[in-house]
Amino acid sequence: MNRTTFSKSLVALFTSLALFACGGGGSGGSGIGTGSDVVSIGAVESLGSIWVNGVRYHTGSSSVTFDDSPGSESDIKAGQSVVVNGSVNSDGISGTATSVAVVSEVKGPVTANNYNADKTLTVLGQTVQITDLTNIDNSIPNIATVSGDVEVHGHVRGDGLIEATYIEAKALIEYKVIGFARNIGPTTFTIGALTIDTATAPALIEGLSDGALVEAKGNPPLNGSGQLVATKVEGVATSSQNIAKIEIEGFVTVFNSSASFTVGNIPVTTSGSTRFVGGLPDEILLGSKLEVEGSLSGGVLAATKVSFRYNVKIEGDIASYNGSVMTITGLAGITINVDSLTEIDGTPAAGEQVRLRGFKTGAGVMTATRLEDRGSPGDRLILEGPVESFVANTSMTIMGVLVNTTTIPNNEFYDENDNVIGEAVFYSSIRENSIVKVRDDAPYGAWEQTEIEYR
Repeated sequence: MNRTTFSKSLVALFTSLALFACGGGGSGGSGIGTGSDVVSIGAVESLGSIWVNGVRYHTGSSSVTFDDSPGSESDIKAGQSVVVNGSVNSDGISGTATSVAVVSEVKGPVTANNYNADKTLTVLGQTVQITDLTNIDNSIPNIATVSGDVEVHGHVRGDGLIEATYIEAKALIEYKVIGFARNIGPTTFTIGALTIDTATAPALIEGLSDGALVEAKGNPPLNGSGQLVATKVEGVATSSQNIAKIEIEGFVTVFNSSASFTVGNIPVTTSGSTRFVGGLPDEILLGSKLEVEGSLSGGVLAATKVSFRYNVKIEGDIASYNGSVMTITGLAGITINVDSLTEIDGTPAAGEQVRLRGFKTGAGVMTATRLEDRGSPGDRLILEGPVESFVANTSMTIMGVLVNTTTIPNNEFYDENDNVIGEAVFYSSIRENSIVKVRDDAPYGAWEQTEIEYR
């Protein structure tokens, strides 16, 4: 399966890099001089001020824009796509933002609502996948019945497929969509299932190549053929600016090897000194969702750290599998959905060991994005995912599974750098939605090890 993707946050990055590189990210704001200049691109994980890619950025003195228009910090919502210019302190988990650009992926009408069937909406020809982590704005009282215009933030998983992190209903005076240009003709091209008509402004399509990353805008309504009449088509090129520290979240769109791949529109290289969190180098594949940290030089990101960001991982033996629904021995409370978008390696069958990656789509429900058949039965059970709740020094809940940690020895509590930290420090370090991995060796029934993967 060929998957390509792009986070619209990158558009804001490319337009803001010049300002940042010239010093815009290193002046103003308290504490700037004690940290390191950084560009961070991803979804807002939580507020107060804003958490992005595991770092809390103070935003009291930062400038804020919404799709290039001036805005207010108080209007930023959890789940929205942002580009943060600023600095990170020496603790690695706090910093100061000098500017925050909030940028949506698609704005347009809902033309199909299949939420009750497969948790998707069709918006301006794009399939919007809703997960358990998607933040639904209060403007939408019931996502299963939403219609009209919406604004969607998230990550594009493939041509015309967006994994939503935030959805809001609003009256729109302009439609827009970000994606890869396909089926280019004399006056039309497509992004996903949407056809963009440039007949009234043919110069917009000149030089456009298949697979080019573009932003297309037009005024409502769509024309009589359901096409967007373009008022703007703008290509997005990889920046040649140099950035000392950059953090990006997105999907692998081009895969050459674990040492050379592309996330969104940015080529990434890894080396022997690159640290991998939440997965191994050989687990990076086309369509993997990653957070990459490093430096940008000549348009290439040299990675110092690669974190796997599909936040549910399971490794164990198949208890049952009918081709679309799977259960795992020792995890009776979790149901795993396998669909047409799941990358399947091998021919998994009951009793065999598998490694799964995916995301939570409901209480105790995981949708698999990657399913790897590892053959004969194993003797180890691994569950990794966001902490839903916890009782310090006693237990935590992951994917609806109550993990009793009183059976875990004190020297089997680890931080994200594989250092032994003990039970007390472990619990003082995590919060809700921290990614934690737990392990149980056969015979199953008592968890034996836990590790923080992402705070």
